[in-house]
Amino acid sequence: MATSAPSAASASPQALPIPSDAPVISAARPLSPRSIVCPPRAGVAPADASIRPLRSASVHCAAVPCRAVPRLPSPTVADARERVHGLRLSLSQAGAFVRAMGGELLRPPAPPQIDGALRLPGLHGPVEIIRDASAVPHIYAGGEADALFGLGFVHAQDRYWQMEFYRRVSQGRMAEVAGPAALPADRLMRSVGLHRAARAAWDSTPADLRERVLPYVAGVNAAMERGPRPLETRILDYEPEPWQPWDSALFGKLLTFMLSPAWETQIQRARLIEQVGPEALIALDPGYPAGGPAMIPPGVPFGHLSRELRGAYADLVRQTGLGAGGAGSNAWAVAADATAAGTTLFACDPHLTAVNPPYGHFAHVECPEFSVAGATAPGFPGIIWGCNRRIAWGATAGLASTQDAVVEEFDDGGRYRTPGGWERAGEIEERIAVRGHPDEVVRIRTTRNGPIVSPQIPGVRHALALRSAALDAPTSLGVLLDLPRAGDIDEFRAALRSYREYNLVIGYADVEGHIGLQMTGAVPQRPPGSAWLPPCGWDPDAAPGRLVPTEELPHTFDPPGGRVWAANHAPLPVERLNFDGEFLDAYRAERIGEALSASDRHTPETMRALQVDRRSVGFRAVARHLGGLDGVGEREERLLQRVRDWDGEAGVESVAAAIVGVTYTRLLEAVVRAKLGDHAPLFFGDVHAVPNLNILLARTASLVVGLLDDAPADWFDAALPPGGGRDIWRAVLLRSFRDAVALLEERLGRNPDRWTWGQVRRVTLKHGLGDVPILAKLFSLGPYPVGSDAQAPLQASPLGPDPFAVVTGVPALRMVVEMRDPPVARFTLAGGQVGRRGDPHHDDLLRDWRAGDLRPLHTQRADVEADAAHRLRLEPAE
Repeated sequence: MATSAPSAASASPQALPIPSDAPVISAARPLSPRSIVCPPRAGVAPADASIRPLRSASVHCAAVPCRAVPRLPSPTVADARERVHGLRLSLSQAGAFVRAMGGELLRPPAPPQIDGALRLPGLHGPVEIIRDASAVPHIYAGGEADALFGLGFVHAQDRYWQMEFYRRVSQGRMAEVAGPAALPADRLMRSVGLHRAARAAWDSTPADLRERVLPYVAGVNAAMERGPRPLETRILDYEPEPWQPWDSALFGKLLTFMLSPAWETQIQRARLIEQVGPEALIALDPGYPAGGPAMIPPGVPFGHLSRELRGAYADLVRQTGLGAGGAGSNAWAVAADATAAGTTLFACDPHLTAVNPPYGHFAHVECPEFSVAGATAPGFPGIIWGCNRRIAWGATAGLASTQDAVVEEFDDGGRYRTPGGWERAGEIEERIAVRGHPDEVVRIRTTRNGPIVSPQIPGVRHALALRSAALDAPTSLGVLLDLPRAGDIDEFRAALRSYREYNLVIGYADVEGHIGLQMTGAVPQRPPGSAWLPPCGWDPDAAPGRLVPTEELPHTFDPPGGRVWAANHAPLPVERLNFDGEFLDAYRAERIGEALSASDRHTPETMRALQVDRRSVGFRAVARHLGGLDGVGEREERLLQRVRDWDGEAGVESVAAAIVGVTYTRLLEAVVRAKLGDHAPLFFGDVHAVPNLNILLARTASLVVGLLDDAPADWFDAALPPGGGRDIWRAVLLRSFRDAVALLEERLGRNPDRWTWGQVRRVTLKHGLGDVPILAKLFSLGPYPVGSDAQAPLQASPLGPDPFAVVTGVPALRMVVEMRDPPVARFTLAGGQVGRRGDPHHDDLLRDWRAGDLRPLHTQRADVEADAAHRLRLEPAE
């Protein structure tokens, strides 16, 4: 039985709403991971190549006219050989780069065919693709198979390099085209074995579902064969391989692996305990459950085991742009009686790493089986955030603990310790092709918990295995194909029942006035707090139980308050959960609940405004304490008065937000160093390599605010003054404020009017080649002022000790749906629909995204025709 969401007044940072009566159920042993040898693919021409492993996205220029290009520095082989994170272009690739730069940038690139007609094999009937003025493709077909063929076709036309890149990274095959510098990340991915898991999942997929996916694959390959070769592959000098159906399954595995933060956070905690003991870590981690585990097994050298793993994982993060800190998202719905028009409203905005092109790609697909519109992920045959004629849905990160770094103990004979004794480890051999060098053979040990992902260190008996839902779960492709057909709550929940990959909370609304939230995914049953540290593979009590069925996961439908929202916070009070999680601070959820509860006359405009709301509950609390400071100099008093007069909006033009935000970073560093001393870098990102991945850092706002409120006298190693802890914290806050002023003066000058938050917090939508200086201004977009904070609805990546660090996580897209009959949708995207350099639609949506505006997402034929810009008809070749 579902229960209602609490009101904003009763909400707290400990638990905000996804009520459920999910019972605690008995445990069962999880399935063993698959062990399948997948030989490397051949067909890549050798060369003495070595280039930085790329990050996701397709190459674009910055939409400058051709006549402006000669003002850029002329590329040379020396420029091309510049080091990028330890990697270089080889001479042959440098030559290809110079030819591409010299020839291609001075003339418009050849686009794929988007007008006229094409005859293609694999179609049953005609497919019409109308592209509107925003480059959204509207696909009309006589059946589901041809509709999915058309979707695959436009995905490859607009984003083939993005698809090819994620496939190659996920398979651990970057060294084939990038040389030996790509080997660390490749070795990690071969060890993890997402490619093995994807192929196994596809091989076990029912025949009827396979038949539904294959037309999408055929559409991808049809466009790839007939379209221009991506510039990136020309620079790297290789031919992409045909798309395979298990390549689509692979992307779901990659998301599950990269966006489920528990396993790397377990390693981070273990290393901190290894260095400073459990007490300091417990004090710094607001998510630590009372009575939870606080000891690590003796003799396990977590620092040594994770050193090489951390480096490889950091390379992987830079390649993909994916990371748990970018795994946020908002979704909410308002019932009809709380809206001005009497129609249900739905809104969603996934928060992902800032890349160019963005992860989302909008499309509208119509066939007799369904009519659906929304944001796709190129490579996936379906809509992840969208609506059909009856319902709307949007996914957010659930952040349940679905992956573990399991400590395994080995003997000298290749056996590992289990709860029942010693067992012989399995072994998988992988052969990695390395461009310009001999192949490298990697032998991967496997246990019942998963593949060993840490290096084998002489004299060390322990290793780390990855236990992950990504490795055992079936493909999620069926869910993507079933959601567009759902017409009510029951069909929506039935479509989600088979989903067993990345843990999500999915928002829901329909034209009948119903609203709701449903958690889904592969969530193992275990006590809250039990996944706080790496479990031991030989401990019988450390194995997670069965996967919690979807219907027993937290959910709520039609609560009495008429509002539901999800923002990556704990779905229930911890004591009511039958699974563990790494949930974020609930301040963002608190602000959303506050805004939704403030009116009973909501409109699509109030939904849009809330998506770009920069009010941070955490910042407001810090500002309250700053405003209470007295006994300061005249200039400091004028600065503090700006804080007292501040409305709490952390906008790009706000000086008060800059003072509060930079003071917060100084205070945070003082708080952490008081407990960790010289080991503070372990907390701030040494393990995760980039702060955007650091879950502990992402929820420090509640830590800092709680300390300011409580003023514990023993936090700092200082003599207790007459005023007790309050005087100590006042002195620390004043020092942090003065340090912030000094830093702002150093970076932005003496004039406080120039200290705007947008000058401090800036975002670059970074292309995978954007680390090469000569390419960065052409292929990346920005920097742009973004302001905001991780605790605001318009979420920006969490603040660490450097307030001027580039913002790495932002809303990748926004969508608002008014549930009329049929629904009326609006959208924007952080960039553009098309991934080709020089295309007019490579960044044309960015202006709306930055301004917080939305465009119509047409679903009615008359509206599509009125806004049509290009028309392509696909005909069967037979």
